[in-house]
Amino acid sequence: MTEMVPREDESNPVPRRMLLAIAAACALLATSSASFAYDGPTFRSGLWKFERTLETEINVKGDSAYTEIHQGSIGKIPTKETVVAHRVGDCDPPT
Repeated sequence: MTEMVPREDESNPVPRRMLLAIAAACALLATSSASFAYDGPTFRSGLWKFERTLETEINVKGDSAYTEIHQGSIGKIPTKETVVAHRVGDCDPPT
């Protein structure tokens, strides 16, 4: 009887099925990387100047501690930043 599928070469260290699985994984990763593409704005390179204005909620704990909460969005992505600050000591005198 004639074989429809030839036998795998026993001297080959990587079986054909393994190569097929690796090729399929590579193809899957290559096609899914487009879904992770950055879809935000792109800007020209060069020297930039920008101004930033924050409308901050500040919870003052005293003269040595406070908490700030900043909420906003970057494009369609909501953002929230919390800054918790407390005094840790005096500055070193200049030398």
